[in-house]
Amino acid sequence: MILEKINLKEWKIVVLFLIFFGGWASLGFASPIDGYEGALWGMSPEHVKSIVANGDFSPLEHYRAGVIILPVDKLIRSFHHQRRSFKQVALVTFYFFGNRLFQVRLDFWGAGGYQYRFLGELLKDLTAKYGKPIKPYVKKGTLGGAQWQDASGNTIQLSVSDDPFRPPVIVSYSQGLAAHIIEIVRFYEQLEKLEAAKRKL
Repeated sequence: MILEKINLKEWKIVVLFLIFFGGWASLGFASPIDGYEGALWGMSPEHVKSIVANGDFSPLEHYRAGVIILPVDKLIRSFHHQRRSFKQVALVTFYFFGNRLFQVRLDFWGAGGYQYRFLGELLKDLTAKYGKPIKPYVKKGTLGGAQWQDASGNTIQLSVSDDPFRPPVIVSYSQGLAAHIIEIVRFYEQLEKLEAAKRKL
């Protein structure tokens, strides 16, 4: 028998190879989360505008989260445009850190009541393209969500809510590495502010 001719050390190597190769083979069926609709992570705002269909973009501005009374985010700039997806109009916003694309968010404001056919098509499409979610769709009362992640730590977050101040359905594509870098930059900015405050005392 073939197994009798392979010693224990060689057998472990063969098993590890099959596990490793099998893992990569299964990942091969899922697309990497490398951006959105041809706009890849790291692209400049000008590059994104040149390749994304529907060139009617808002101005590139510093990001302001939510209501107008919040201060602008000095680290992040963004622009947006509208497009149809699954028979719904989405507000698509491209976010840039250091002039490089790191996040794309689709806000489906017209998906009130979640329109389950739309949500089902969206889940099916994301799963077909990016594989099985690491957090399958779970509904908790009127809230719901799912998450996909690729081998590089890039993610897609689908969230559903009945909060009247936010879109009923949001799909957010994010570059994992950039999120960590932004956290580090913010941490050091806070340290500098604390040091400056101490020097004034």
